[in-house]
Amino acid sequence: MRELSQLIDVEEPAWPGLRETLGSGPVSVVVLPPDSDLARSSLLQLQVTTRSYLGAVVLHCGALLVDHGWVRVFGSPLCGAAPSLARVNQFPGVFDSAWRPDAGLVL
Repeated sequence: MRELSQLIDVEEPAWPGLRETLGSGPVSVVVLPPDSDLARSSLLQLQVTTRSYLGAVVLHCGALLVDHGWVRVFGSPLCGAAPSLARVNQFPGVFDSAWRPDAGLVL
């Protein structure tokens, strides 16, 4: 199991490049603000680093609303602005190294 600092403090984090790509695409993408506590607990449960796009979205986004909300990518939203990745995938309330999604991860 990796500690939270190992998941966040990485060389070449994906967020700067992903943010640039999202802002320069042909369709609109709204980035909702994240809940930092939910983001950190979700990242810990997923055990992915912020070098990955998934880790970057979970840590830095409440959700991504693509093309005026026609497509939604779950993240770690503030105040229930959108469903969280943790809720949609039924993450345990506290870190559980044995937990795995039943049929795959819903993004």
